[in-house]
Amino acid sequence: MTLHALLIAPFETLGFMRAALVACVALALVNGVLGTLLVLRRMSLDGEVLGHAVMPGAAIGFLYAGPSPTWLATGGLASGLAVAALTGLAVDTRARRDAGLVAFYLVALSLGVMLVAWRGSNVDLVRVLFGTVLAIDRPALLQIATAASVILLTVAALYRPFAVGAFDAALLRASGVRAPYGMVFVALVVLALVASFQAFGTLLAVGPMLLPAAAARCWGLGVAGSMALACVFGVLASVAGLLVSYHGNLPSGPAIVLASGALFGVSLAATSIVPRRVALRAAVLLGALLAAPDAHAADRMPVVATFSVIGDMLANVGGDHVAITTIVGAGGDSELYQPNAGDVAAVASARAVFLNDLNEEFEPWLEPLLRQAAFKGTKVVVSRQARTLTAEEEHPVSGRQLPTAIDQHAWLDPRNGVIYVRNITQALARLDPDNAGEYRTRAAAYTKQIQALDDWAHKEMAAVPSARRRLLTSHDSLQYLANAYGITMLTINGWTNNSEPSAAELAKLTQRIRAERVRALFLDSITDPRTMQRVAAETGAVIGGTLYGDTLSPAGGEADTYLKMLSHDIATLKAGMLNN
Repeated sequence: MTLHALLIAPFETLGFMRAALVACVALALVNGVLGTLLVLRRMSLDGEVLGHAVMPGAAIGFLYAGPSPTWLATGGLASGLAVAALTGLAVDTRARRDAGLVAFYLVALSLGVMLVAWRGSNVDLVRVLFGTVLAIDRPALLQIATAASVILLTVAALYRPFAVGAFDAALLRASGVRAPYGMVFVALVVLALVASFQAFGTLLAVGPMLLPAAAARCWGLGVAGSMALACVFGVLASVAGLLVSYHGNLPSGPAIVLASGALFGVSLAATSIVPRRVALRAAVLLGALLAAPDAHAADRMPVVATFSVIGDMLANVGGDHVAITTIVGAGGDSELYQPNAGDVAAVASARAVFLNDLNEEFEPWLEPLLRQAAFKGTKVVVSRQARTLTAEEEHPVSGRQLPTAIDQHAWLDPRNGVIYVRNITQALARLDPDNAGEYRTRAAAYTKQIQALDDWAHKEMAAVPSARRRLLTSHDSLQYLANAYGITMLTINGWTNNSEPSAAELAKLTQRIRAERVRALFLDSITDPRTMQRVAAETGAVIGGTLYGDTLSPAGGEADTYLKMLSHDIATLKAGMLNN
């Protein structure tokens, strides 16, 4: 990979990367200035509290108008300033101030989470907590630029009192200055955190403010010098984080914060611990790793699969003729996934995107991702003509009101798996007619494997008396499998993992388990096992193992292909249900 492809091409060819870079550079300039003053004033804890103080107001704005930059910023600014004012009530002693800051930190964070969870989903909560730096659009960019301009002009006008107050606030008061510079400074910090909130979320917004400033202070410069160096570090961390996100297929916000942390570690080591020759060798090694050659073959057709099951089917049909990028890899939760720069780049260059498209809650990130990547290829719905189930047909027993929609897990019925493979084959043949014969040959062999597994599964389930074919799972993802083989299934969570079960739901479920004497309990690979473990302890039932429904296991695991997933689930279910 050339240096141009490594460092320049991602920003040169992709508009969303340029928008993210401009936003991050603007924020780096602001954060470098204010972060330096925060570190000098020993107000790092204050900055962390104020970063979370914007969350309740932003959550209210989100509930009112969705992900609107204007309402998020307005609500966040209002709640941030309110918490800053309330925090000022606890300044009579240092101990009381620290306790007050911790209290406001916890209350603001908890209130914000509760408000988002009240009307939104876990996807919305992740968006508020971690931001979406790659989704910065023109309105958000204008707001960030406006906030940055206001902050920088204000600091320039009040630089002397801010600088003096950072070292000796008592001297500033003794000189007869009565202007509320401290309040103005705190208001500027809140404004900067609100601007950063849209890119980094409430949990990470303070990171790009404090880490570059802390790194700059390691070099022992004055106020102006530390501000300038912190700004440089912030820009470097932004560029590095975005490039790591692009090439490494990692979340952009955390990558930028980690890059800032790496600069702090390097600065600390360079000024106190590590000899220069060791730091030089580390830099050379890092450069060699980043410059590693690309593993993708240029002669293969680039395609994208939304999640691991489709990716495995594509690999079995396409073979060496397709270069597959799977957005939500093995072990990932498609319902809660947040795309990154690498995903956008993969979609932008793909000839086709293969998706499930049965329920909008399963791939909620896909349409925004396609728009962001300006996708011009073919969308292939692999579930077309599959036999589907609705909430009314499944009759969930957990007591949760499910939406009137289609259960998205259709691939768990092997008969639908055959339909998925047929749709994939037809699409590949249209996109690449020169290799259509090979695609059909591979698909025919793969279909026979799926059908043979289905026959085996029917024989395995026939060995379990129908009265014993009852089970409880932690996630309602296996109704297709249960329906195919005559199994009665109770669940704790619904189709998606957007919420946790209530006490009333668990009580009703526990009563039914006892009444029907269900002893076969199973964990889902992507849900928290603790609720299921508690139900098992309460009812005396036994956990029979882990089932895979939404995702394959990581490579080398017990269910790392579609066929292995189905056979593992059937074998695990049979062994567990015989205990009923």
